[in-house]
Amino acid sequence: MHQSPLPQQADTTAQHTPAAPLSAAVADSAHALRRVPRLEADTVPPDPRQLKPLPAAEPLHAWPYAAASDTAVPSAFLAQPCQLARQLSAVSGREAQPTTLQLTGIEGEILPYRFRNDNVVTILLMVSFFLVVWIISLSRKYLQGSVSDFFHARPRHNWFAERTDTELRGQAFLVLQTCFVLSILLFDYTQNNFSAVCEVVSPYQLLLTYTALCLGYYLLKLALYAFVNSIFFSRESRERWTASYLLCILALGLGFLPVALLIVYFDLSFHHLLNTTLCLLAVQKCLLLYKCYSIFFTYKLGWVHLILYFCTLEITPLLAFGQVVMHTHRLLLTL
Repeated sequence: MHQSPLPQQADTTAQHTPAAPLSAAVADSAHALRRVPRLEADTVPPDPRQLKPLPAAEPLHAWPYAAASDTAVPSAFLAQPCQLARQLSAVSGREAQPTTLQLTGIEGEILPYRFRNDNVVTILLMVSFFLVVWIISLSRKYLQGSVSDFFHARPRHNWFAERTDTELRGQAFLVLQTCFVLSILLFDYTQNNFSAVCEVVSPYQLLLTYTALCLGYYLLKLALYAFVNSIFFSRESRERWTASYLLCILALGLGFLPVALLIVYFDLSFHHLLNTTLCLLAVQKCLLLYKCYSIFFTYKLGWVHLILYFCTLEITPLLAFGQVVMHTHRLLLTL
């Protein structure tokens, strides 16, 4: 910062300007302010090498306008006199004066939360991925038999014996892993459409809430299916339907796992996420519709009961789940 010499005429005028008397109400809180001569200063030199030391025994003043050589377009900032200013005035012999400072700078933007920058989420996702691969490798024969039975029904007298001998290991963990993957998709949906929720609520709290909602959703559906099927269908049909339904849940979790990895590590766009989610859900619902028909409604005019059964126990809970998520967002914002 460098200073230009002060005009001689302005300095003479300042020396002969008397201080205006103050009223009794103002005298206790402020001193008489007198105008100091105008100082031309280059606050933002174009080249830092042009900075020079300030002259000795001369106070530094700030003015409500920029110098002619100032290239920045600043924003106004009102600097109020403080104790330091009064101390400087006492040392320099000149009283401080409220001035408007011209500040420079660019307003910053807050970076949104990203999973790839969170070590906890990435570690959980990778651990769940390796555990899923390990469980599938241990139970590949059972899975092969289940997929074959899904499309080609085996004789009923062999169903329970073979299922008991080759029970799927870690089935509860795979359901929980499906809920965790779905919570990542729901978080990305919330971040793109309800950013205010992500600004207020912790990401871990949102992930935990979504995981609990998905787990409660599947447990409630299993309870509804068990209650309704126990009234109208036989035990063997109920067992086959439960096994097929759990297989569809596990398949959905495996299908969404690569999508979650793309979201976390490659920042998959929301448009592609929405299309992929709708396609996978549509495929799952079609498989459940086929299996529901082949187990329960193969008789004449069974498709009428199938539509009523499927819409009541599959489509309606899905729509209700969406409303629960919206209500959860409003509840989290009010907490």
